[in-house]
Amino acid sequence: DAGPQKKMVNPWLHDPSSLVDGGNGQYYVFGTGGWGTKNWPGEPGLRVFTSTDLHHWLRLLPNALASAAQPLWAPEVVPAAGGGWWLYYSVSSWGSQNSCVRLAWSPSLASSITWLERGDVVCSSGAEGYNAIDPAVVRTIEGEMWLLFGSAWQGVQMARLDSSSGKLSHNASALRRTVERNAWGLLNTTATTRPPVVTL
Repeated sequence: DAGPQKKMVNPWLHDPSSLVDGGNGQYYVFGTGGWGTKNWPGEPGLRVFTSTDLHHWLRLLPNALASAAQPLWAPEVVPAAGGGWWLYYSVSSWGSQNSCVRLAWSPSLASSITWLERGDVVCSSGAEGYNAIDPAVVRTIEGEMWLLFGSAWQGVQMARLDSSSGKLSHNASALRRTVERNAWGLLNTTATTRPPVVTL
């Protein structure tokens, strides 16, 4: 049961992650539930919309992971090993480095109430220099999975994932910085780090 659905056209969504379910040809887009600030308090969990033609959208209610105590940020949805889907998302508060990238799993995209928590993937407290938010997952030609995350502070980090669990690989003790800010606030790629080649 997908729960109640609300028809919407051209829904407004922040930090979207879009994908198509090859099994049924249905399009899905996941987005931030809110910033938790006065400007946009939002609602707990993550917003989810679905469409058959990319023009007419249905909002799946309740939000994915609606039992969370706060709005969740910047989802990334990818196929999971062994079937189903992995959902990476951020837990943080505005302007804070006390953040985590977390993982959830669902057997289907068709319902927003079937997501099961799988725990933390990577966290930051401020001492690390980076901020554990805004996850993105890429897969290399060789089949390796990599997590990219971060915002401001020491830029974007990269770590290898275990393709069977979706969590950090045992060999991921050292994060690689791929992008950092220079003295003028501009983004530079890090010369010592070569991002993986990804499949399209």
